[in-house]
Amino acid sequence: LDESRRSSEQERAESKADGNGEASEGREDDLGGHSMGLEDLLKDSGAKLNWNLLQGGQRRDEAGEVRSLKERLRGAEQERDEALEVIERMEGDLGELRRRDAVSLTLIGEGEEKAERLQEEVQFLKTDLADLKELYRQHIVEHIPGQDFT
Repeated sequence: LDESRRSSEQERAESKADGNGEASEGREDDLGGHSMGLEDLLKDSGAKLNWNLLQGGQRRDEAGEVRSLKERLRGAEQERDEALEVIERMEGDLGELRRRDAVSLTLIGEGEEKAERLQEEVQFLKTDLADLKELYRQHIVEHIPGQDFT
């Protein structure tokens, strides 16, 4: 057991080598056999601290992503609301155009009817005029002897 402990201590010391390639002296000489337990405890607490920092960073990243997604959602909702307002305006405009179209068609229909009536009246007046001309000729022929308009 001591043998495996020494080899693992040696491996750890080698892994802590500084820039010159020399192993940093551990605190095992100062603290005796208990140094590895303390070192392991410090490593474990450091790893937990790093793990907690990493998790905290992930939480911050997740929170940032959630915030970003919420902002995008708000932007999309705002665009949707603006589009709905445009649609409502367009529907109102469409209703107004339909109303105007109906009025225009009514006016056109009334205008066409009036034009037809006027054409009928003109035709009636032409017929009346022709009848009046004929009556006038007959009157002249009857009242003024010797005049022939034929």
